Amino acid sequence: MTEKELLVQLLQHPAGFTIDLLGLVEVRRLEDGLFAVAFSEPEGQFHETLYDEADQAVDLFLHYRETKGVGFDKEAQWQN
Repeated sequence: MTEKELLVQLLQHPAGFTIDLLGLVEVRRLEDGLFAVAFSEPEGQFHETLYDEADQAVDLFLHYRETKGVGFDKEAQWQN
């Protein structure tokens, strides 16, 4: 199972899980069935984007994760 498939399955679960990485980027399912991706810039700016489909939200979440280097595994890459 890929990272994307795992995240999509978790988001589609009826419990309403939120997936958060270090308080910088998160993806969650809203009560109305939409999916929200939120990203906090180091300067304090906050961005939130809404999607109808979980896979679209996960794509943006993973884009932020890759381009901003968010996650313990990404931080380890910067240190080596």
